[in-house]
Amino acid sequence: TGVQTCALPICAVLVICGSADKYTTLAESKRMFEQAKEPKQFWVVNGAAHVDFSRFDENHYKTKVLSFFKQYL
Repeated sequence: TGVQTCALPICAVLVICGSADKYTTLAESKRMFEQAKEPKQFWVVNGAAHVDFSRFDENHYKTKVLSFFKQYL
């Protein structure tokens, strides 16, 4: 499952989840994050569904993702 495979990467992991996601629940996202190895970051976008994170807070989304990329890529 997706939760189990999160333990495999040996790279930085950014888990972004929407609080209103009906496909990947907040609990599932938290389990994926817990399984991932460091370095890792977890961010919940309040009100967002499955793929609309940037619509809820575009500036914060860009800042968060670009900061992660700059740090780990």
